[in-house]
Amino acid sequence: MLYYQMTRAAKRIVMVNVVLDEYVEVTEQVDAVYTLSVEYRAMTFFELVNNFQFSVLIYILLFSVITIVLFIGILLVWAFNLLIARKKKPPVIKFMHMARVTFGAPTIGAGLA
Repeated sequence: MLYYQMTRAAKRIVMVNVVLDEYVEVTEQVDAVYTLSVEYRAMTFFELVNNFQFSVLIYILLFSVITIVLFIGILLVWAFNLLIARKKKPPVIKFMHMARVTFGAPTIGAGLA
């Protein structure tokens, strides 16, 4: 049993797996003895993110931060390319194309969250 620890006293059950092991098929009057064991633990942050347990605002913020990091990384690669380019006219960065590629997936991800 996996749960989301919301506060010190409140827990939200997120996932439950039931495993039936050592099952004995009853064909006649037999006293079958079964043991019930329950294992539970709190989910990690990444498990909670993957199971969509946070509010939509958190996912919009998360995808926005990812997009900004990607955008800065692309700008750094482009700036490095400008430094090492030996051409008289270095390549220009196409911001609209880059924005479409970079912001598209996180926007859809935030919308689906």
